[in-house]
Amino acid sequence: MRRRSFLWVIMGLLTIPGVSAGEKNPSKMAPTFRALDVFSEVYGHIKREYVETVDPSTLVYSAIAGMARALDAHSEFLTPTELARFRRSTRGGLVGVGIEIAVRDEDLVVVTVLPGAPAAEAGIVAGETIRRIDGRRSRGMTLGRAVRTLQGEAGTLVELQLVGHDGRARPEVLKRRFVEVESVAGGLIQKGVAHLRVRGFQRDTAKRLSALLGRLQEKAGGELAGVILDLRDNAGGLVAQA
Repeated sequence: MRRRSFLWVIMGLLTIPGVSAGEKNPSKMAPTFRALDVFSEVYGHIKREYVETVDPSTLVYSAIAGMARALDAHSEFLTPTELARFRRSTRGGLVGVGIEIAVRDEDLVVVTVLPGAPAAEAGIVAGETIRRIDGRRSRGMTLGRAVRTLQGEAGTLVELQLVGHDGRARPEVLKRRFVEVESVAGGLIQKGVAHLRVRGFQRDTAKRLSALLGRLQEKAGGELAGVILDLRDNAGGLVAQA
């Protein structure tokens, strides 16, 4: 299972390791200050000389996002707007097109299409590759960034360029709407063996998983011989539920 980690940074409360009022070894601070000098110089050049006016928060947020991406493929910085959207997505539903995606060899691949969702109605199927989202190349996007790009306000449109199993590219324009997402599903696949799939870690995932396991245990006659916990292409979510 590939785990997603979320790096939440509150601007104004950011503390740089090795820099504090009580620092007793100035030599340890030098590399940090040199790096900050470079950042400050580049920031100043952009503010003074770029051909268009750039919002300062955009520059700072983008710089922090770059730091997070440099850690590993799963660490991300969420802006306040993105964080609010992420929190809404952990409540058991979201506004989007109804697909689960994964990053494979830097490409966005459709893993699951939720029944009755806009993607299903458009004929999108698992295994297809998303090449562009609203005209932007999706190759190299982080999973979190791609998911948030597909989400949005109910009633708004998103244009996808997909490559099907036949290798042909085609456009699809989908209207976003609220899609209910069950984080836990499962059943008995053979006598006494339960298969439990966890799509993501929402606020009540642990409670739902426990309840489903209890029902399957009762259905199996009071005892299970084994449990398969399926976390393939899990969308991530709340660490406390994991």
